[in-house]
Amino acid sequence: MTARLEQLWAQLVDFFRAQPPARRIVLIATGVGSLTAVLALAWWVQRPLYRPLFTNLAEQDASAIVEALRAEKAPFRLEDGGRAILVPADRLYELRLALASRGLP
Repeated sequence: MTARLEQLWAQLVDFFRAQPPARRIVLIATGVGSLTAVLALAWWVQRPLYRPLFTNLAEQDASAIVEALRAEKAPFRLEDGGRAILVPADRLYELRLALASRGLP
């Protein structure tokens, strides 16, 4: 198995060396671009999906909710000028119940 891999690697190196410089640059750029695209896609897929916890909030309510989320050490995002609070989808209902137990909207 190792001998076969070494043979394939040698063929690849020979092929690369036989190419003119312009084609080598294109091959390298294509490889780097492909690797970058795969890594970016992997990063994008791994990001948590955020859902609205509450929307159309008054500033006082939003402030109280943000304070409670910080106390819970829950990640959140503010949108719509601070009137909408988004949390990871997998914690949405847990956080709604926790905030309801504190008397928050």
